Amino acid sequence: MREEDLQFKKFVEDLANRAYKNGTYTYTKFLDPAKCSIAHNVTDNMPAGEYEYFGGCDESERVILRFGNILNAGYEEQFPISTLMISPLNNKFADVISHRDVLGAVLNLGLSRDVIGDIYVGDDAIYLFCHENVEEFIRENLTRIKHTTVNTEVTGEKPCSVGPVFKEKVIIVPSLRTDLIISKVFHISRSESELLFSREKVFINGRLCSKSGVPLRAGDTVSVRGCGKFIFDNEISVTKKGNTSIRVRQYV
Repeated sequence: MREEDLQFKKFVEDLANRAYKNGTYTYTKFLDPAKCSIAHNVTDNMPAGEYEYFGGCDESERVILRFGNILNAGYEEQFPISTLMISPLNNKFADVISHRDVLGAVLNLGLSRDVIGDIYVGDDAIYLFCHENVEEFIRENLTRIKHTTVNTEVTGEKPCSVGPVFKEKVIIVPSLRTDLIISKVFHISRSESELLFSREKVFINGRLCSKSGVPLRAGDTVSVRGCGKFIFDNEISVTKKGNTSIRVRQYV
Protein backbone atom coordinates (compact mmCIF):
# COMPACT_ATOMS: atom_id res chain seq x y z
CA MET A 1 0.00 0.00 0.00
CA ARG A 2 1.33 3.43 -0.94
CA GLU A 3 2.27 5.94 1.74
CA GLU A 4 -0.68 8.21 0.93
CA ASP A 5 -3.02 5.21 1.15
CA LEU A 6 -1.56 4.23 4.52
CA GLN A 7 -2.12 7.77 5.75
CA PHE A 8 -5.74 7.67 4.63
CA LYS A 9 -6.23 4.29 6.32
CA LYS A 10 -4.82 5.78 9.54
CA PHE A 11 -7.22 8.72 9.19
CA VAL A 12 -10.17 6.33 8.88
CA GLU A 13 -9.00 4.36 11.93
CA ASP A 14 -8.74 7.61 13.92
CA LEU A 15 -12.31 8.54 12.94
CA ALA A 16 -13.56 5.15 14.14
CA ASN A 17 -11.70 5.44 17.45
CA ARG A 18 -12.93 8.99 18.04
CA ALA A 19 -16.54 8.02 17.45
CA TYR A 20 -16.28 5.14 19.92
CA LYS A 21 -14.37 6.98 22.65
CA ASN A 22 -16.40 10.21 22.51
CA GLY A 23 -19.80 8.64 21.94
CA THR A 24 -20.42 10.70 18.84
CA TYR A 25 -20.62 10.43 15.05
CA THR A 26 -17.66 11.05 12.77
CA TYR A 27 -17.62 11.33 8.99
CA THR A 28 -15.32 11.25 6.02
CA LYS A 29 -15.99 13.44 3.00
CA PHE A 30 -17.25 11.82 -0.20
CA LEU A 31 -15.08 8.84 -1.10
CA ASP A 32 -14.39 7.61 -4.62
CA PRO A 33 -14.09 3.83 -5.25
CA ALA A 34 -10.33 3.85 -4.59
CA LYS A 35 -10.69 5.46 -1.15
CA CYS A 36 -13.72 3.28 -0.39
CA SER A 37 -11.57 0.24 -1.01
CA ILE A 38 -9.00 1.47 1.51
CA ALA A 39 -11.73 2.27 4.04
CA HIS A 40 -13.07 -1.28 3.69
CA ASN A 41 -9.73 -2.51 5.08
CA VAL A 42 -10.83 -0.91 8.33
CA THR A 43 -14.59 -1.47 8.36
CA ASP A 44 -14.48 -5.11 7.21
CA ASN A 45 -12.98 -5.91 10.64
CA MET A 46 -15.65 -4.01 12.57
CA PRO A 47 -19.05 -5.27 13.77
CA ALA A 48 -22.02 -4.34 11.60
CA GLY A 49 -23.85 -1.33 12.93
CA GLU A 50 -20.77 0.60 13.99
CA TYR A 51 -20.35 2.20 10.58
CA GLU A 52 -22.37 3.00 7.47
CA TYR A 53 -21.63 4.03 3.88
CA PHE A 54 -24.15 6.35 2.24
CA GLY A 55 -24.05 8.82 -0.64
CA GLY A 56 -27.57 10.20 -0.83
CA CYS A 57 -29.35 7.23 -2.42
CA ASP A 58 -28.97 3.45 -2.60
CA GLU A 59 -27.15 3.41 -5.95
CA SER A 60 -24.59 6.09 -5.06
CA GLU A 61 -21.02 5.37 -6.12
CA ARG A 62 -19.40 8.24 -4.22
CA VAL A 63 -20.27 7.81 -0.55
CA ILE A 64 -19.56 9.22 2.90
CA LEU A 65 -18.43 6.82 5.61
CA ARG A 66 -19.93 7.42 9.05
CA PHE A 67 -18.84 5.90 12.34
CA GLY A 68 -21.08 5.79 15.39
CA ASN A 69 -24.61 4.67 16.16
CA ILE A 70 -27.54 5.55 18.36
CA LEU A 71 -26.55 3.01 21.04
CA ASN A 72 -23.12 4.55 21.53
CA ALA A 73 -24.00 8.20 20.91
CA GLY A 74 -27.41 8.24 22.53
CA TYR A 75 -29.00 10.17 19.68
CA GLU A 76 -29.68 9.90 15.97
CA GLU A 77 -27.96 12.04 13.36
CA GLN A 78 -28.47 12.35 9.62
CA PHE A 79 -25.63 12.20 7.12
CA PRO A 80 -24.38 15.71 6.23
CA ILE A 81 -25.64 15.37 2.66
CA SER A 82 -27.83 17.81 0.78
CA THR A 83 -29.70 17.05 -2.43
CA LEU A 84 -29.75 19.88 -4.97
CA MET A 85 -32.06 20.08 -7.96
CA ILE A 86 -30.64 22.05 -10.89
CA SER A 87 -32.98 23.06 -13.71
CA PRO A 88 -32.82 25.43 -16.71
CA LEU A 89 -34.68 28.69 -16.32
CA ASN A 90 -35.89 28.29 -19.90
CA ASN A 91 -36.08 24.74 -21.27
CA LYS A 92 -36.69 26.01 -24.80
CA PHE A 93 -33.20 27.52 -25.08
CA ALA A 94 -31.33 25.09 -22.83
CA ASP A 95 -28.19 23.26 -23.96
CA VAL A 96 -27.92 19.49 -23.77
CA ILE A 97 -26.10 19.13 -20.47
CA SER A 98 -24.01 16.11 -19.48
CA HIS A 99 -22.63 14.85 -16.18
CA ARG A 100 -19.22 16.24 -17.16
CA ASP A 101 -20.72 19.69 -17.85
CA VAL A 102 -22.32 19.80 -14.40
CA LEU A 103 -19.21 18.61 -12.58
CA GLY A 104 -17.03 21.10 -14.46
CA ALA A 105 -19.33 24.00 -13.61
CA VAL A 106 -19.37 23.05 -9.93
CA LEU A 107 -15.61 22.56 -9.66
CA ASN A 108 -15.05 25.87 -11.46
CA LEU A 109 -16.64 27.50 -8.42
CA GLY A 110 -13.47 26.57 -6.54
CA LEU A 111 -14.82 23.52 -4.70
CA SER A 112 -12.88 20.31 -4.16
CA ARG A 113 -14.16 17.03 -5.59
CA ASP A 114 -14.57 15.42 -2.17
CA VAL A 115 -17.48 17.67 -1.18
CA ILE A 116 -19.45 16.62 -4.28
CA GLY A 117 -21.19 13.28 -4.51
CA ASP A 118 -22.96 11.65 -7.44
CA ILE A 119 -24.68 13.64 -10.17
CA TYR A 120 -27.78 12.35 -11.95
CA VAL A 121 -28.95 13.98 -15.16
CA GLY A 122 -32.69 13.64 -15.79
CA ASP A 123 -34.85 14.82 -18.67
CA ASP A 124 -36.04 17.99 -16.96
CA ALA A 125 -33.65 18.45 -14.03
CA ILE A 126 -30.27 17.46 -12.64
CA TYR A 127 -29.82 16.10 -9.12
CA LEU A 128 -26.57 16.59 -7.27
CA PHE A 129 -25.51 15.35 -3.84
CA CYS A 130 -23.14 17.59 -1.92
CA HIS A 131 -21.81 18.07 1.60
CA GLU A 132 -24.21 20.25 3.56
CA ASN A 133 -21.40 22.73 4.30
CA VAL A 134 -21.29 23.78 0.64
CA GLU A 135 -25.01 23.63 -0.11
CA GLU A 136 -25.64 27.36 0.29
CA PHE A 137 -22.51 28.31 -1.66
CA ILE A 138 -23.55 26.17 -4.62
CA ARG A 139 -27.13 27.46 -4.54
CA GLU A 140 -25.95 31.05 -4.63
CA ASN A 141 -23.17 30.66 -7.19
CA LEU A 142 -24.16 27.92 -9.61
CA THR A 143 -26.18 30.01 -12.05
CA ARG A 144 -24.89 28.80 -15.42
CA ILE A 145 -23.88 25.50 -17.00
CA LYS A 146 -22.42 25.81 -20.50
CA HIS A 147 -24.55 28.60 -22.03
CA THR A 148 -27.63 27.71 -20.01
CA THR A 149 -28.85 29.80 -17.08
CA VAL A 150 -29.98 27.48 -14.29
CA ASN A 151 -31.80 27.59 -11.00
CA THR A 152 -30.37 25.60 -8.09
CA GLU A 153 -32.47 24.68 -5.07
CA VAL A 154 -32.57 22.15 -2.26
CA THR A 155 -34.96 19.26 -2.75
CA GLY A 156 -36.06 16.46 -0.46
CA GLU A 157 -34.65 13.56 -2.44
CA LYS A 158 -33.80 12.41 -5.92
CA PRO A 159 -36.82 10.94 -7.75
CA CYS A 160 -36.62 7.18 -8.20
CA SER A 161 -37.18 7.67 -11.93
CA VAL A 162 -33.88 9.57 -12.23
CA GLY A 163 -30.91 7.27 -11.96
CA PRO A 164 -28.11 5.56 -13.83
CA VAL A 165 -28.68 4.74 -17.49
CA PHE A 166 -27.66 1.26 -18.60
CA LYS A 167 -26.95 -0.49 -21.86
CA GLU A 168 -27.69 -4.19 -21.62
CA LYS A 169 -25.22 -6.57 -23.23
CA VAL A 170 -25.17 -10.31 -23.75
CA ILE A 171 -21.63 -11.64 -24.16
CA ILE A 172 -20.01 -15.05 -24.40
CA VAL A 173 -16.96 -15.83 -22.26
CA PRO A 174 -14.90 -18.99 -21.62
CA SER A 175 -15.40 -18.56 -17.86
CA LEU A 176 -16.60 -16.04 -15.28
CA ARG A 177 -13.08 -14.73 -14.61
CA THR A 178 -13.20 -10.99 -14.05
CA ASP A 179 -10.45 -10.22 -16.56
CA LEU A 180 -12.25 -12.12 -19.34
CA ILE A 181 -15.53 -10.32 -18.73
CA ILE A 182 -13.81 -6.91 -18.56
CA SER A 183 -12.10 -7.67 -21.86
CA LYS A 184 -15.44 -8.41 -23.54
CA VAL A 185 -17.42 -5.55 -21.97
CA PHE A 186 -14.91 -2.84 -22.83
CA HIS A 187 -13.62 -4.36 -26.09
CA ILE A 188 -9.99 -4.57 -25.01
CA SER A 189 -7.48 -7.39 -25.30
CA ARG A 190 -6.92 -9.98 -22.57
CA SER A 191 -3.43 -8.59 -21.89
CA GLU A 192 -4.80 -5.04 -21.59
CA SER A 193 -7.42 -6.31 -19.18
CA GLU A 194 -4.81 -8.04 -17.00
CA LEU A 195 -2.74 -4.84 -16.80
CA LEU A 196 -5.69 -3.03 -15.23
CA PHE A 197 -5.38 -5.25 -12.15
CA SER A 198 -1.68 -4.67 -11.61
CA ARG A 199 -2.28 -0.94 -12.01
CA GLU A 200 -4.98 -1.03 -9.30
CA LYS A 201 -7.78 0.15 -11.54
CA VAL A 202 -10.36 -2.59 -10.94
CA PHE A 203 -12.90 -2.49 -8.10
CA ILE A 204 -15.56 -5.08 -7.34
CA ASN A 205 -18.37 -3.89 -5.09
CA GLY A 206 -16.24 -0.99 -3.95
CA ARG A 207 -13.19 -3.08 -3.09
CA LEU A 208 -9.90 -3.06 -4.97
CA CYS A 209 -9.37 -6.31 -6.86
CA SER A 210 -5.77 -7.26 -7.63
CA LYS A 211 -6.41 -10.84 -8.83
CA SER A 212 -7.54 -11.03 -12.43
CA GLY A 213 -8.80 -14.61 -12.10
CA VAL A 214 -11.43 -13.86 -9.45
CA PRO A 215 -14.82 -15.13 -10.70
CA LEU A 216 -17.76 -12.73 -10.71
CA ARG A 217 -21.06 -13.53 -9.02
CA ALA A 218 -24.53 -12.38 -10.04
CA GLY A 219 -25.11 -8.84 -8.77
CA ASP A 220 -21.44 -7.84 -8.61
CA THR A 221 -20.70 -4.27 -9.63
CA VAL A 222 -17.38 -3.79 -11.42
CA SER A 223 -15.79 -0.35 -11.75
CA VAL A 224 -12.72 0.05 -13.97
CA ARG A 225 -11.01 3.42 -13.75
CA GLY A 226 -10.57 4.89 -17.21
CA CYS A 227 -13.00 2.42 -18.81
CA GLY A 228 -16.34 2.54 -17.05
CA LYS A 229 -18.61 0.47 -14.86
CA PHE A 230 -21.00 -2.46 -15.23
CA ILE A 231 -23.15 -4.87 -13.26
CA PHE A 232 -22.89 -8.62 -13.87
CA ASP A 233 -26.54 -9.71 -13.89
CA ASN A 234 -26.58 -13.44 -14.45
CA GLU A 235 -25.56 -16.45 -16.50
CA ILE A 236 -27.94 -17.24 -19.35
CA SER A 237 -26.77 -20.51 -20.85
CA VAL A 238 -23.82 -22.70 -21.76
CA THR A 239 -22.94 -22.98 -25.45
CA LYS A 240 -22.19 -26.22 -27.26
CA LYS A 241 -18.48 -25.39 -27.04
CA GLY A 242 -18.66 -25.03 -23.26
CA ASN A 243 -18.55 -21.23 -23.14
CA THR A 244 -20.93 -19.23 -20.98
CA SER A 245 -23.45 -16.67 -22.21
CA ILE A 246 -23.94 -13.91 -19.62
CA ARG A 247 -25.92 -10.69 -19.29
CA VAL A 248 -24.35 -7.45 -18.03
CA ARG A 249 -25.63 -3.90 -17.65
CA GLN A 250 -23.06 -1.26 -18.58
CA TYR A 251 -23.38 2.28 -17.24
CA VAL A 252 -23.60 4.89 -20.00
